[in-house]
Amino acid sequence: MRSPLAAVRSRARHRGKTPAQLRAECDDLVCTVVRLTAENDRLRAERARLEADFDRAAIDYSGALEDLRAARQRLAVYEPGAA
Repeated sequence: MRSPLAAVRSRARHRGKTPAQLRAECDDLVCTVVRLTAENDRLRAERARLEADFDRAAIDYSGALEDLRAARQRLAVYEPGAA
C-alpha cells in the first residue's frame, strides 16, 4: 500500500498543486489517519467490553441451567412422574 505522502504527490502531479497545497492535503490525510486510529481503538475497547459481558452472561446462563437441572432432580425424588 502506498504511503499517504506518495498518494498526495501522485495526485498533485496530475492536478498541478503547489507545495503549500500538498502540505495542506497531507495534513488532512494525517488527521484522517489519527481520527481513524482513535475510532479503531474505541471500537476495540467496546468489543472487548461486549465480549466480557457475553462471557459473564454465558456463565450465568450455565449456572441457571445447572440450578434447573438440580431442582428437577430434587422434584423427581418427591414426585416421580413430574420430571
